[in-house]
Amino acid sequence: STILPRINTPEGLLFHPHGIDLQVLNGIPYLFTISHNDEKNRHLIFKYRVEQERLVFEDTISNPKYLISPNDLAVSEKGEIYFSNDAGKRGAMLEQLLKLKRSHVVYANPETNTWRKAAGKMVYANGVAIRGGKVYVATTRSNKIFEFDKNENGELSNRKILTKIKGLDNLMFYEDKIITTSHPKSMVFIKHVKSTENKSPSLVHE
Repeated sequence: STILPRINTPEGLLFHPHGIDLQVLNGIPYLFTISHNDEKNRHLIFKYRVEQERLVFEDTISNPKYLISPNDLAVSEKGEIYFSNDAGKRGAMLEQLLKLKRSHVVYANPETNTWRKAAGKMVYANGVAIRGGKVYVATTRSNKIFEFDKNENGELSNRKILTKIKGLDNLMFYEDKIITTSHPKSMVFIKHVKSTENKSPSLVHE
């Protein structure tokens, strides 16, 4: 592994990366990452151009109305972004414990500055992946991977349950397979979220 230095990042932007995605746009590879500033309750998406030995800052994508508690993101070949808000309010542990359906997925188009809730009523939406005209969302507390059709306006429709796995987390594609991770012991995982000193087991599935 190699650490890629970040170039041209504006001063004052706190870099606490969470979900990431790589996408080639107009022949140029870009890295998109969610970054959290919990002290200021400010959550952003950073866009970096990927060069051989560094990441070059290109843009900040921001909308506090929609970037509530972003967890993971996926970027389409057109540069459209889908990201999960894992709760209706950042740090709402009670919501997650009670399995309240306040989590959702947001569509963002930076080129047109279009933002909208793409799909809602989920319990801890987490990993997001895009393949063709489909968007896939893993839900940690309802233990399901959903498959959606991606509409032209960015909304997601025709929700289907692809599979059920306890404690789902991130998603990614490897060839024609979806790779996902999970936290099989939910209560232990919640303790881990509160403190990294609390160890929680994890699994990888395909």
